[in-house]
Amino acid sequence: MRERIPALLSLQDLAINTIVKNIGGYRDLIQKTLSPPTRKIVFDRAMERIKDIGEDKVWAALPYLDQHRTTESFSSEDFAGIFRLQGKILQIPKGRISMEEFLQYLVEFVPNLKQLEIQGPRKTFVDKILYKKIELEPLATDLILKMENLTHISMDDVRIKFSGFLRVCEENQNLQSIQAQNILIDIQPLNSIKNILKKHDSKFDQQEYDLQKFPKKIGIAFKKTSDQEHYREAKLTLPNDFLDQIPSGVTKLEIFSQKPADILSERSCLLRILRREGGSAKSLFLHRIRPELNITFRHIFEHCHELEVLGVHSSCVRHDEQIGSFSKLKILVWLDRENVGTVRLDKIFTAPLLHQIAIHASRFDLGDTESLLSRIRNRKIMTEVTHVWIKYFVDREQVVLNAEAELRELVRELRLLGVSVNLDISDIQH
Repeated sequence: MRERIPALLSLQDLAINTIVKNIGGYRDLIQKTLSPPTRKIVFDRAMERIKDIGEDKVWAALPYLDQHRTTESFSSEDFAGIFRLQGKILQIPKGRISMEEFLQYLVEFVPNLKQLEIQGPRKTFVDKILYKKIELEPLATDLILKMENLTHISMDDVRIKFSGFLRVCEENQNLQSIQAQNILIDIQPLNSIKNILKKHDSKFDQQEYDLQKFPKKIGIAFKKTSDQEHYREAKLTLPNDFLDQIPSGVTKLEIFSQKPADILSERSCLLRILRREGGSAKSLFLHRIRPELNITFRHIFEHCHELEVLGVHSSCVRHDEQIGSFSKLKILVWLDRENVGTVRLDKIFTAPLLHQIAIHASRFDLGDTESLLSRIRNRKIMTEVTHVWIKYFVDREQVVLNAEAELRELVRELRLLGVSVNLDISDIQH
């Protein structure tokens, strides 16, 4: 049998792997000895093995891998280990490259960059305990603005001043989207923020605002889309006047209750939010709304006439009455693993346009089961429903109504009508 002769490609691979393994020491030899296509292969393999080779070695060789002239997307996350961090308590230095030096590299060597992700280098839980979050200096903003082809910018686990964030939004003419979760408020008075943000309505029709730790910091995401209708999302914790500082017309509201808190203040704030923004809200998500707040579906109905999606997460929202007045509701998500309240299916199912229902709970009440099933069977309710997901957490240590048997009967009836139903019954682990 003739012995197989190694292909030339195998020899080339061996040479490339040797270069990749020692890439930090080759540098200018890469440009002198390798053709552009081969440099591209070296770069791709170095990035695949960056954790094994060492981020600092790959970083040292990057300027000599000139395929960056055509690179359109870049993330600092690939080089998390090289960034300079300062200790929170003890001045423990880490890394050797500042964020500004990283951005300067991009300005010089990546002229066609369109998508930039600035990801904070604190990767582990221990890192976040020991080291401070990086704050982008004004020089960083200047460098970002020098990248004239940028269309998408993302900043996570790094701080940027509100004034700097605004500069990027206003001066970058090609910007399609930008988001940052740690924007430090450096503008006074606070009531001027709303008018400042309004100026961006014409440029970005999709806007998301996150309370974070207002009035110290907020999160913002702006996006330019081709949608005919604007989209504005607000995420906030009760009680807070955050909504007073952003443009009105919120289409998605996500509201969190905090514990412990002043019940009266939380309730008053929640009702004020519903009065102010309910008319434009198409999606509403409530988190950890406790029974003491005494919130009912009626409070939501009378203000949220356009609501299409409702999420109730670990919250008590009383629904003693039919919710047929929820005339545009299409999706209902009710997640109550903490056993906050009882889900009244006979009331919920009356919403006329419901398409999808997902409920995870440990207490169900179908009311008059025979009457409920008869109305479903005769197509008086649930005429638009296509999918139902029910997860029933059974507490065997408590005396409960015969909910399990009733739910199984409900599932059979719905399936006969062509509804896709998933029923999962699980015991609560004590």
